[in-house]
Amino acid sequence: MKEIKILDKTHGFFTPLAFGEIGVKDRVKKVLRYKKPAVWVSIAALLAVAAGTLFLVTGKETENIAETAYTTSYDSVSVTDLSDMMGFKTTDHFQSDAPQAVAYIDTAIKTGTATETAKTPDLESNTFQSYAITLTGGNGEANCTLYYDDLYDEAFIEKDGGLFETGEDFGRYVDSLFENTGMDFNLNKDDTALFEEYGWTLDYQISETKIRMGNIKSLSAFDANTYYFAFHNVLSKDIGLDMSAYSGKNVTATIYRIHESMPAEFSPIRSCRGIVVKSGGKTVGAFISAGRHDTFSACSLKSNSFESVMGETVDTWLSNSIQADATEKEMSQLSPEEVIKRYMKALDAQDLQAAEACISKKTLLKQLSANLLNQDLFQQVIFLPLIDADPNAKSTFENLKSAKLIEIGPSYDSDVFAVTVDMESRETITVESGVQTWNCTMVYESPETGWKIVGFGQG
Repeated sequence: MKEIKILDKTHGFFTPLAFGEIGVKDRVKKVLRYKKPAVWVSIAALLAVAAGTLFLVTGKETENIAETAYTTSYDSVSVTDLSDMMGFKTTDHFQSDAPQAVAYIDTAIKTGTATETAKTPDLESNTFQSYAITLTGGNGEANCTLYYDDLYDEAFIEKDGGLFETGEDFGRYVDSLFENTGMDFNLNKDDTALFEEYGWTLDYQISETKIRMGNIKSLSAFDANTYYFAFHNVLSKDIGLDMSAYSGKNVTATIYRIHESMPAEFSPIRSCRGIVVKSGGKTVGAFISAGRHDTFSACSLKSNSFESVMGETVDTWLSNSIQADATEKEMSQLSPEEVIKRYMKALDAQDLQAAEACISKKTLLKQLSANLLNQDLFQQVIFLPLIDADPNAKSTFENLKSAKLIEIGPSYDSDVFAVTVDMESRETITVESGVQTWNCTMVYESPETGWKIVGFGQG
């Protein structure tokens, strides 16, 4: 019998209104997901871990971190998504012979079906996702159906005609297997130990990428790479790491799935990722990312938010860090109305650099993680306010035909302006094409950079 020892320890999109409304269509589809009648398979799967989550590691790595042993006599596990909507999933089938995954799922089934539930949930409702799980090996074959409601955080197993309630943590784990294809269960020992030191456990490696870090010592015009690493470097400093010395150098960023939930202050966000940045094999940065939520939902390995680590707000940090270039200095002399006019002109001309110069750095930074695929560090495509963009777009202006400014007028606040525009998109995703009026919120970013657009919303 195989024994895998694992440490027993103790999800939500954010998109400002009309900031491209990224992912709204997918979110609506997810909530209104139509389910095929479940294929009733006969055995169970799911672990009720009372205070959180479990981590699986290879047997040769367990001696340093193990507290609880999980065993299995099976050699492989197969999970099929029986749901209709893919959402962020890239496949509808997962299969693995990694002992970490097999042992975890096998034990989850055994533990999760200890007590039959008295609840009578509507498993055919649009909010439940269903998964057929099959374990195979020397013991033959075992099957079950897992039902997971990621909207209300409920999970149930159907087994031998009975229904068993279990913890939603296992539902999240199984759900993740369909987005994070190509995961590696053989974890780096140093990374495992680093996260364990601060109470985090790594399920598996999602991806690894080599990237040249921007100059995070000097922030000027917005650059996704530079601002991403500069922001998260503050979180890395909370555990004594500093990436600034590696500005302009090639680094390797490894993304892991974290089994624990985000800290309570970030509720209702639950799922998160662990990011390790290395140079020449040396760890130079590490932090917790909330993935496809806004960038500011990240925290340090000590579970501290950016503001608690920095001792000041993101706005203050940006104001003190940005060194205005010639364009910024010119724009600092413009009125809010002039900035709006310049922005609409840039949209119509599909001039990304000119458009970015009109948007607050905080808004752009915040969106770097919105609706992000887990294998990516940050969004490669910059989504701009007012553009009706598909989250899978290959370029910022892919869906925009034209944007004509008609009128700018006052609104309900001195920093908010009623902007009437004539927008035309190739495909209507969330915003209808045609003449429409939006409330444009402005902020005075700094004396060096002047007024900037925060976003557009409907009144």
